[in-house]
Amino acid sequence: MRILDILTVLCAVAMTGTEFTVAFILNPALDALDEATWLRAMPALAKAMGRAMPIWYASAFALIAAEGYLRFGTDARWWMVTAAGLWASSILYSITMLVPINNRIASANGAPASSVVLEHARWDWLHRWRVALLVVATACLLIGLA
Repeated sequence: MRILDILTVLCAVAMTGTEFTVAFILNPALDALDEATWLRAMPALAKAMGRAMPIWYASAFALIAAEGYLRFGTDARWWMVTAAGLWASSILYSITMLVPINNRIASANGAPASSVVLEHARWDWLHRWRVALLVVATACLLIGLA
């Protein structure tokens, strides 16, 4: 079970850290670029993240759910159930709120700059709520494993 614990922590913490970095480091740095460079960079980043993140989110959820199942008869069960529930909520939130915007940004080559900028600003604001969900879910996971 120790190997599962390590894999789960690595996957969830790395995912949460990546999303935190996107929200508070990468996007502010990209916003400092000139508009032409920003318009070339955003669709490429949106496509790359759109390919990798679903697999990562699903893997983390599967690992957290497995941890919860294995600890269901212990005092940690509520922490694990909460972590899994919050992680599932972040996936549902992503699918319903963020993925449609990300897809529009990813296919925005040639779209008016103002519409892409507005789409990204909305995505960035909504993304910060996802980061908050992931931070709380990861904290619950770590408490449950401790």
